[in-house]
Amino acid sequence: MRHITSALFGASILGLACAPAAFAADVAAPAPIYTKAPIAVMPNWGGFYVGGDIGARWSRSEWTSTFFPPAVMPSAVDNPAKLDKTSLRFGGYLGYNWMVAPAWLLGIEADIGSGGGTVTHTPWPGASAVGLVGNGAGHDFVNAQLGWDGSVRARVGYVMSPTWLVYATGGVAWQRITTSGSCDGAAASLCNPPGFSESATATKTGWTLGGGVETMLWSNWIGRAEYRYSDFGHVSNTLPAAAGIGFNASIGVRSSIAMLGLVYKFGN
Repeated sequence: MRHITSALFGASILGLACAPAAFAADVAAPAPIYTKAPIAVMPNWGGFYVGGDIGARWSRSEWTSTFFPPAVMPSAVDNPAKLDKTSLRFGGYLGYNWMVAPAWLLGIEADIGSGGGTVTHTPWPGASAVGLVGNGAGHDFVNAQLGWDGSVRARVGYVMSPTWLVYATGGVAWQRITTSGSCDGAAASLCNPPGFSESATATKTGWTLGGGVETMLWSNWIGRAEYRYSDFGHVSNTLPAAAGIGFNASIGVRSSIAMLGLVYKFGN
C-alpha cells in the first residue's frame, strides 16, 4: 500500500512539473491571422500614344467601261473587270484615350499607311463583242493602283482584364488611287491610230470600320492586332483626257487591311 501511494505521489509531482511547460507552449503559438488578398491595380489605358504597324492590304478595284469613242457602248462581257491586288502595307498612327468608366474607354485616332502594286488588265473591259475590227487583247491595257491611305476614327474599348483591351473603331477614310490606260494603235487595237498612254490620279473620301485587340507588354509598350474594311465609292476617268475622244470608265474602290502594331503610351 505504501508503494502504491508513493507511485501516485511521484506521478502527481511529474504532472505538475510538466504543466507550466505545456501552458507556455500554448501561449507561444498564437492563432493565425487571416487577411484579404491585395486587389489588383487596373493599368491606366488613358492618355496620348503613338505607334507603327505592318500588315497586308487587299485592294478591290472594279473597272466598268461606260463609253468607247466614237459613240460605241461597251459590251457586258468582262465588264466590269476586277483589278484586285494584295500588297504589303506599312503605317503609323497617333491618338488619345479617355477612361470613362472602370472598364470602358473612348478614344480618337488618326493613321496613315502605304501599300504598293499595280494590277494590269487586257483588253479594255467591255471591248469584247462590240463589233469593232479588233478587241485590243494584248494591245490595249488598263491599270489600277492604290497608293497611300489614311483615316481619322473614333474608338470604343472594353478592358477585359488588367492587360487586355478589345475595341471597335470607325470613321472617315481617304485613299489615293491611280488609274491608267494605254493602246498601241495597231490594227487590232481599239484606238488605231493613234495610240496613247495616259493616267489619272485622285484621292477618294470614304468610310472605314473595324476592330482589334491590344495587350500590355511591358512598361508603357502595348501590342496591337487590328482589321478594317474601307469603302471609297467610285472614281471616274476619261482616258485620254482630250474632250470627245476619251474612253470613259467608273472604278469602284474598296480595301481590307489587317495589321500588327506596337504602341508607346505616354505617362502612367
